[in-house]
Amino acid sequence: MHGWRKVWVGAVVVAAGLCCLAGTSRAQTLIKYNEGPGLKLSDSLVFHGGGAVVMSYDSNVFYSKDGVSGSFVLMPMAHLDLATLPPQRLEGQPEGTQMLDFRLRFATGYRAYLSDNDNVKKQSNLDVDAGLALTINPHGKVKGSIGDEFVRTVTPQNQEGPGSYVRDHNVARARLDVAPGGGMLAFSVGYSFILDWWEKDLSGLGGSNPNMFAHSFELGVKWKFLPKTAVTLDVSEGLVSRPDLVVGGVHHPDSYPLRVWLGLVGQLTYNLSTILKAGYGNGFYQSATGRPNPANFNNALVMAQLRFQVAPTGALTLSFNRNFEDSLFSDFYTDNRVKLGYDHMFLSRLLVSVDTGYAYRQYSGLDPSVWGVSSRSDHLLEAHAAVSWRIRDWLFVAAGYDLSYVNADTAVSFGGQAYDPDYVKHILYLKAEASY
Repeated sequence: MHGWRKVWVGAVVVAAGLCCLAGTSRAQTLIKYNEGPGLKLSDSLVFHGGGAVVMSYDSNVFYSKDGVSGSFVLMPMAHLDLATLPPQRLEGQPEGTQMLDFRLRFATGYRAYLSDNDNVKKQSNLDVDAGLALTINPHGKVKGSIGDEFVRTVTPQNQEGPGSYVRDHNVARARLDVAPGGGMLAFSVGYSFILDWWEKDLSGLGGSNPNMFAHSFELGVKWKFLPKTAVTLDVSEGLVSRPDLVVGGVHHPDSYPLRVWLGLVGQLTYNLSTILKAGYGNGFYQSATGRPNPANFNNALVMAQLRFQVAPTGALTLSFNRNFEDSLFSDFYTDNRVKLGYDHMFLSRLLVSVDTGYAYRQYSGLDPSVWGVSSRSDHLLEAHAAVSWRIRDWLFVAAGYDLSYVNADTAVSFGGQAYDPDYVKHILYLKAEASY
């Protein structure tokens, strides 16, 4: 039963938080970098390149309740970007007249676990983050854009074991924007194809694979009734399928997630900007083998953010989000998430940021014949603190701390054995980076 504990705690608590619906744009990645001044290749094209080294300490590599798998982690990273120059850096071309906005990027990093434990060492692996974005007529009344984003992430399994969850996440999208007249009223239509590919079958799922294929169709309308404030309407309809995900003879149901948002977006006062959206969501989960009556989300959605400029270079942000996502082990989960953060820039070069967040997550549609329970609720707490100093235009150093904590209201079981998915994880890191 040891493998099942790995899968349940790791994939539900960790990977399920990364799993995407048709409305989710991309997976998380550990590859984050700054951009330097760049090397001009022509009047409109610039090349950016750079590298970094991150040394961190991870207190709980395997996300286990006992938290005994601490390790230092060394991660060298590199990135290459090719892009058009921003409007303010164009020479010999009036601002707003360029016909193309283009960026091609590639970043990679190797995480080496420096531990005496062989199972921890075997978690060492390669992350990749790449993308392409092209916009035609970016400042025109009619503009079109295409793009692709690829992320490869490697997440260690729970408890000691040499395996990892290796996931390739790709999003290809196309969009058309039309803003007739003076641009007070704007329309957009878009399409995205999302592929979530797991490089290895999960042994704890009986050798099945949670690969996901998703389509999303989007429609947007914006009415800019004030210079910096607009009313928005956004509608998305998707198709999400995991055809190879079968656990205990039970197939994961397909779904047709619908989300409709009506919002107020913009700057209300000199110091206060907002994103206020209320909506409706319905998963339209379909019957599947072993799941003739899957659970379904059919409820309200909320997206709210208030950002208050407390000083010329300091801002306080408060947000609340209620949404639902497809899940590997249940049919779906619902998140109610609140977050508070503050960031402040000192002397134009030193950025200090802190934030903390809490989420109440409810899993719906767990098959009790497989997991022993039909639902589960988790309390998730996270906190982050970071300091970043831009020593030169091309040289950066940073330090930070990350906390993640999960407490589930009930244990789950497989084969009559109970498992506890709770864990606490601390990460401390130092980073040195050169980017040009």
